[in-house]
Amino acid sequence: MFIEKIYAKNYKSIKEWELVFSERKTVLVWKNNAGKSNFLSILDIFFSGKYPTYQSFDESDFYDLQNPIQLKVYFSDGKRLGLKITYNQEELKSKVEWDDCFGFQSKTKEDLAKSCSCIYIPSDRNINQHLKNNTYSWYWKLLNLILQYKKEKPEYKAVISDLQKIQENFSKLLPTEDISRISQTLTYINTVSFGLSEWAKPEDLLKKVEIFVNDGSGDRTLGKFWTWTQSTVILWLLELYLKVAQYAEHSECKIFIIDEPENFLHPHAKRLLDNVLYNISLQENTQIIYSTHSSELIANFEMGKFSLVDLRLIYKQGNETKVKTLPDQENILHELNAYNAEVFFADWMILVEGNTEKIMLPQIFFNYDWISKREMFAPSMVSILDLDEPDIDQEEKNKKVLRLFDINLKNISLINVEWSWSLKKWYQFCSSIVWKENVYVILDKDIHLPEGQQVNLRTIYESISMQYGVIWDESKTIENLSNYNRYLLEWEFEFAYKQEVLYSILKERIIIPDGIPDSMSFKMNEEEVLRSQLKMLYDNAVSSKFSSGLEKLIGKYFPESTKPGISKLLAKQLIDQNGFQDRLLKVLIHIVVKMNNL
Repeated sequence: MFIEKIYAKNYKSIKEWELVFSERKTVLVWKNNAGKSNFLSILDIFFSGKYPTYQSFDESDFYDLQNPIQLKVYFSDGKRLGLKITYNQEELKSKVEWDDCFGFQSKTKEDLAKSCSCIYIPSDRNINQHLKNNTYSWYWKLLNLILQYKKEKPEYKAVISDLQKIQENFSKLLPTEDISRISQTLTYINTVSFGLSEWAKPEDLLKKVEIFVNDGSGDRTLGKFWTWTQSTVILWLLELYLKVAQYAEHSECKIFIIDEPENFLHPHAKRLLDNVLYNISLQENTQIIYSTHSSELIANFEMGKFSLVDLRLIYKQGNETKVKTLPDQENILHELNAYNAEVFFADWMILVEGNTEKIMLPQIFFNYDWISKREMFAPSMVSILDLDEPDIDQEEKNKKVLRLFDINLKNISLINVEWSWSLKKWYQFCSSIVWKENVYVILDKDIHLPEGQQVNLRTIYESISMQYGVIWDESKTIENLSNYNRYLLEWEFEFAYKQEVLYSILKERIIIPDGIPDSMSFKMNEEEVLRSQLKMLYDNAVSSKFSSGLEKLIGKYFPESTKPGISKLLAKQLIDQNGFQDRLLKVLIHIVVKMNNL
């Protein structure tokens, strides 16, 4: 059995919506403050350990204070739990009662625990909050599970009979673990153990248990360590729970809910964490549900293990939280990775055909002297930016222009789709995440190359027809593509480098070998060779070998740099020297104008 879905009405930012879960693993994504945690907290309300009708709600929990909150949990076997919460504004208190339940003869605390065991770890990683030794915390549940399994062990009986030896025997009961497999990749600790903070009555043992960590300098309580070490230990506790749960009494379903599990973990740790979470989900009747902003935690798609249908995009429309479910597009799964999975967190997307564009375009957007290109601005753009207002100083105008072209402020992702052949499926995929009007495509004009070297324009026309519901015919000009967020460059992207500026940059990198008798003549000859090679490449830009030929030539002058490094260095110098063709700049200006509805 598993939790099939939850329903919420008038709860926090959720006016009315239901969230459907996958049987094993469900991941909630998109921007901060969209309402992901609001959905996760619903399961905690029902199954945290504190009886649901004893919980309190305040004014901030209501979307509309004049109406009641309705929360429901649907199980895969047809059972249903529901709560109705009202708020008395005069008495400033809430009333919680069962409502619209089905399949439960009674709803005692024990019945709820038998139906579902829930571990919920919020995003703040406050160990004082999450590792409380009380019946409501997941930490207490973990310790209690261990004790259930160990009650008949001699060590436990020794604890009960001899309090003088309680530290020694209880440490056998709650194990000391070598967690180097996990922790030494994350932080410098060797073992984790449990001990008692003071003498206690046998029945209160769990209330006196503390976690001790040894980092090579002796055992210290977990609270003495930094947050990232605490997060590592919390992950270890999850894995320990996984070990002992298979020997303890089972609930009909178990749910692990983690809000932003990547908090305070470095990239390698996030990948390791994903494996731990997946292993937990493999247990019978066990679900993993988490929210994340980490590309590493959602980029490891694999059919039959984790797919697009397991993602839930949580977003806001106005002040209202809503949910979007993606279709299972198998043709895109193998192309998703930690570098392009940022599409799941973006409001806008620009698809490009190569890594050079992905590296250079953000620098151009942010660093170019756009004020010097104001003659390209539309009148509405000039007006919005107050460029003609004499009472506004130039520095303030520059700041406005800079903010307008800062793609980070617009939450824009540039995605390298690698090949023109991939554009159609990437466009369809990105349009399923955001709205089609928020997806832009920058195309190389090499699609017009003859003799089968080009990508057929028909595939581009077909995608426009499908997405926009228009019929495209040959009478429409290529320029019409921009009406549908497709932009054609003048041949390949690299052709946008001004030839003379590129020449001046590269000639400064000519190296004169030691021992050359006439260094001046040597340098002049090398400069002439460079000029001739550049001219030949640019004169034959229609050739499919232009980009590769230029890349090879430029690489000669950056012998110690990688291709991405060359693109980054070259972009800065081209920007500083106004080294990009106006045709490219006009495309970028047009995209900014459309994004800002200018």
